Amino acid sequence: MSAPEPTTVLQRRIVIAAALCVAAFALVGVRLIDVALFRGSGEIVRKAAPALVARADIVDRNGRLLARDLPVRDVYAHPRAFLDRAQAARDLARVTGADEARLARMFDGKRPYVLVARQISPDEQDKVMSLGLPGIEFPRAVKRFYPEGSAAAQVIGITNSDGKGQSGIERGLNGELYGGKPGEAVQLSLDMRVQYALAHELALSKQEFRAAAAGGIVIDVRTGEILAMASLPDFDPNARNFDSESGRNRMAQDKYELGSVFKLFTFAMAIEDHTTRMDDVFPVGSGFKLGRYTIHDAEHLPAFMTARDILAQSSNAGTAQIALRSGPDNQRAFLTRLGLLSPVHAEISEYAPPQFPSHWGEIETATIGFGHGIAVTPLSYVAAAAALVNGGRKITPTFLKH
Repeated sequence: MSAPEPTTVLQRRIVIAAALCVAAFALVGVRLIDVALFRGSGEIVRKAAPALVARADIVDRNGRLLARDLPVRDVYAHPRAFLDRAQAARDLARVTGADEARLARMFDGKRPYVLVARQISPDEQDKVMSLGLPGIEFPRAVKRFYPEGSAAAQVIGITNSDGKGQSGIERGLNGELYGGKPGEAVQLSLDMRVQYALAHELALSKQEFRAAAAGGIVIDVRTGEILAMASLPDFDPNARNFDSESGRNRMAQDKYELGSVFKLFTFAMAIEDHTTRMDDVFPVGSGFKLGRYTIHDAEHLPAFMTARDILAQSSNAGTAQIALRSGPDNQRAFLTRLGLLSPVHAEISEYAPPQFPSHWGEIETATIGFGHGIAVTPLSYVAAAAALVNGGRKITPTFLKH
C-alpha cells in the first residue's frame, strides 16, 4: 500500500480561500439579518405598519367621481445596508423628489429604518428599484386622487399624506370620509356640468376686467343645495402645489362690502315693514344730506324718483332714505333674521364671521342700506338672498345632495 501524497501548497491555498469565502458570506448573511430585522439590542427595527385606512369616495349629485383613494407605495430604507450612504441619499432624492439633505442627515447609521418618500407612483418605484440599492422596502399605502383636477378644488379640498382632510369637504366631513368602506361614497350637491359652466364664465370675466381674482356661486333657492362654487385662481389638488391665493375659497372665507346688491334687503325690509310703497317719491338728484354728510350717486339722476326707479337705477341717496324709514333697530333685526349677522357654517371647513358696526345709528343704517359699512361672505349673501325669491323661507346652504 502506497503512502498518501503530501498536501501541496496550491491545495492548502484553495482550502484557505474557500474558508475565507465561507466566513465572508456568513458575515454578510449575519449583517443582513441584523440590518433587516434587529437592532443592536435584538429589538425589532420597525414597528408593525398600521393598517391602511381608506377614505370613502366623493361624487357629485350625478355620481361623477370627484375623489378616490388608490393604492400606492411608500419607500423606506435601511441605511446600514448601504455601502455609500451619501451616494444613496443623492440617488434616492433624484428619483423620488425627496430632500437630499434630509436623507443624508437621516442616513447617519444611527437610524436603522428611514422613510424616504411617501405615496410614490409605480414609475417612481421602478426608478428606485433600478438603483439596485440593498435594504429598500415598499410598504403598501394609499393616495387620494382627484379625477376632475382643479374643478371645484377649493370646495372638495385635499388630504395630507396621512389621509386626513386638510381643507374643504375633505376636512369638513373628515369623520364621514375617513375609514369609509369600499364602494361607499359621500354624494355632494355639486353638479359638475354647472361647475364647469360657472368656472368658464368666471375665467372670461376675470380676463375681461383684468381682475386679480374671481368667484361665483350657484344655489338652489328652494333646498339650499350648492350646485356650483368656484374661486379663481385655483389649483390642481393632485399636485398639491398651491399658495394662499389659489388655495383660498373666497366665496366662503372672505368677506366683502358687497355694495349695490345689498339694496335688495333694504327694499325687502321696507315692504315687510310697510314703511315704503313702490310709487313713493324721494328727492335724489342733489344727494341726500344726513348730518354733516351728503350721500351722492355715481351718476346724474333726476331730482325726484319713485322707489321703484330708485331700485332700478340703484340710487344710493334714495336707498338710504328708504332704509331710514325702517330705522336702525328694524334694520338690524331684519338682517339678523336673514342670518347675515352671524357666520354661515356648511359642510366645508372654511367660513368667516361678518363685520358690522357695534354702534348702529342712523348713519350706519343709511350706509348699510346701500351695502357699505357691513361685510359678509358671498355664501352668506346668497343664502339670505334666496329667501327673497323663494317665498320668504330661510334656507341653510349645504354641499350635500338632498
